[in-house]
Amino acid sequence: MTDEVPGGELRMRSGMPGVLVGGRCALPIAGWKKHIGLSPVPVLHDSVEAGIAPYRSKTDAVVFPHTGPVPYGLIRRVTAVALELRANRAEDSGGRGVAG
Repeated sequence: MTDEVPGGELRMRSGMPGVLVGGRCALPIAGWKKHIGLSPVPVLHDSVEAGIAPYRSKTDAVVFPHTGPVPYGLIRRVTAVALELRANRAEDSGGRGVAG
């Protein structure tokens, strides 16, 4: 995942693993008994949303069950696009950053 994030690093923050950018958790990751979850994942471009539709939960999470193969390519794509959207929102807010 960090390969998709310039300057990103995989670290623990507040007891949760996540991709950190500039010392802030940009995309939390959770490993659960039945799935791997990324949350929060904003609504992404249509082409990416089509790929994650089967994994999108009722909340803002994307859930990958352990019962199937892990779609690593899709996870890399979601990571890159989600963090790009967050960076764009941070720029739009005058560099104050975006909570989340």
